Amino acid sequence: MDSDSSETLARTTRQTALGLCLISLLPLIGLTLSRADSGGEAPRLAARAARDSSQSLRADGIDPNTAAWYEIAQLPGIGETIARRIVAYRSAHQADGDGVIFRSAADLDNVQGIGRRTVDRIAPFLVFPTRQSTPVD
Repeated sequence: MDSDSSETLARTTRQTALGLCLISLLPLIGLTLSRADSGGEAPRLAARAARDSSQSLRADGIDPNTAAWYEIAQLPGIGETIARRIVAYRSAHQADGDGVIFRSAADLDNVQGIGRRTVDRIAPFLVFPTRQSTPVD
């Protein structure tokens, strides 16, 4: 065996050993190789990530009537696509009165892709303008 072959064999052996070590450590850091993991660590990690990201939301809440799509996308379960749909819906209905399209979380159910469960999940992170009453003379 020449020196090039022995170096290649040694490198391959080291890489294989390193790969096996890394694979054996995956369960310790909470990762799995299976994408079809339905009851293992993956759902718990996803829930923890969603909870952690929701804690980074603005402390005063997000007003879907004025927030940019990238702010809305921070809401749990809302990605860029749905956030952009909310902004598009808001823009399309802006001319319908006072500019307040969403008066409650339930109004977001009118946006394509948002259902009752999503509304319930994001409601605690939303704020809405209060109606200002006009004084009666």
